[in-house]
Amino acid sequence: MAAQIKANVEQLDTLILAFEQTSLIIQENSYSDIKIKRQLACKINKLFEKGKIPDELQPKDMNRFCDNLYSLVTHAKKENNIGEIIKKTKTEINSSSYNKIPRSVSLFQYLFAILTRDKFIEIPIENYYCHVTKELISLYPDIQIDNNSIFLYSEED
Repeated sequence: MAAQIKANVEQLDTLILAFEQTSLIIQENSYSDIKIKRQLACKINKLFEKGKIPDELQPKDMNRFCDNLYSLVTHAKKENNIGEIIKKTKTEINSSSYNKIPRSVSLFQYLFAILTRDKFIEIPIENYYCHVTKELISLYPDIQIDNNSIFLYSEED
């Protein structure tokens, strides 16, 4: 058993040392949802790099953020309109003054507001629940959300 473990460790060492050569033969994943999430991450990161979105809104985990945004899009049955969604959000962000982009909501909530405000995504969405705070409602009162969907941090709210 010890010999088998030693052989496995040596094989791993060899693979690590030869990573540059072996990584070239690993095929890229061709799943469409992963490509879409990668595209979302790319476009959003470019907006941050260009200083269009305040750094305070940078998600801690871009993969998780893109998973959540993609989940919103698929639940709303708009996954075939991803190009339009990217265009709509980029246009809105580019046309907004840097100081007018709210910092009291998350980037996801801000994009949620952009997409639902103009009815690009219709709410409520069946079997989909979003973190809706009083701040989101106060910034975007035109978004019609059932009061039972608002997340309250305490009973006093």
